[in-house]
Amino acid sequence: MNAYHNMSCPPRSRVQKCVTLVGAQVCFSFRYIGLEMPGFDSSMPDALRDSIIQAWLNTYVIHHQAELDALECPKGYMIGNVYENEAAVEKAQNVYHFRCTDPILTIAVLSRMSGNIYIPQRLPHLTCHSHGYNNIVSFPAKDVAQYKMEYVI
Repeated sequence: MNAYHNMSCPPRSRVQKCVTLVGAQVCFSFRYIGLEMPGFDSSMPDALRDSIIQAWLNTYVIHHQAELDALECPKGYMIGNVYENEAAVEKAQNVYHFRCTDPILTIAVLSRMSGNIYIPQRLPHLTCHSHGYNNIVSFPAKDVAQYKMEYVI
């Protein structure tokens, strides 16, 4: 009960998070896998684009269910770093980047993100504003040898 007494005034302190990347990072983007994603026509309303993208994803999951089930996806929650383009990725120092070129793994990871957080139990869902659709998402790499990767930096 005592914790609620000080809630009527603004906080006096600020917390700022600063993350410095170190080591290997795996970058995911739909650009790297060469799949033609629907919904790039920005003249359509977002709701229509999102329904087209989700219908495409549902069809993709149905056609590749065996590969998705056999895939060893990351099991824990991960916070990704979002980059606008390749130049922004290259500016990160003391970091080794690998591009994921495996379409099944890319779809499995990017479709289970909420914002920039990967949630392994989440049902696959994509929108026209999902990360990885028009930008690049990187996660810390534990073992990149088991996946199809392309060394970048």
